[in-house]
Amino acid sequence: MPGTNRSIYQTARKTTPFTQEQAAEQLNTSVESIKAWELAQRVPGNDIVRKMMDVYEAPWLGLAHIQATCGALGVLPPGDIRIQSLAPASLALMNRDADLSHNFHRLMQIAEDNVVDASEQLDFETIRQRIWDVIAACFQVLFSPGIMGAKKEPPRAGTRSGSVQGLSTENDYKIIISQPVENASPVLRGGRCDLP
Repeated sequence: MPGTNRSIYQTARKTTPFTQEQAAEQLNTSVESIKAWELAQRVPGNDIVRKMMDVYEAPWLGLAHIQATCGALGVLPPGDIRIQSLAPASLALMNRDADLSHNFHRLMQIAEDNVVDASEQLDFETIRQRIWDVIAACFQVLFSPGIMGAKKEPPRAGTRSGSVQGLSTENDYKIIISQPVENASPVLRGGRCDLP
């Protein structure tokens, strides 16, 4: 969600109709502070970011803020956590979980003596990375746009803004499936779950 040429705080505000002045009023802060955060001259405190998440209806902002300010602590999964819509995020979680579950037996063998010895180190690091992958996939699901009051994704480039049978013009999306939903089931291939 964060834009390439904007701060994450400006990107979040731009998903709303708020000007900097209106945002400052809603957040009970000064316009100068909003400008400084959006120009990356200062970093807002966690309490202000929490308010931004609520006012801007952008729960992803909390995750982006933590990544930007606390990433070096090593408490988040390494690498980027890509914010995406719920369906692909859920599939990614199911796939990462399947990858990890194939390693549970080996993890029990390694943990049995409460020591990771040299011959087990490579396997343990692989399992550890798979655990981080599951955690990252959990964040993708939790911060998917459009759930729990989250903002809907902005329209993609090349889409038109006219209304379509029963949809308003403001970022409503509808997936049309040509067959009844009960007939569209996931296909499992090698422990992975893919839609037909």
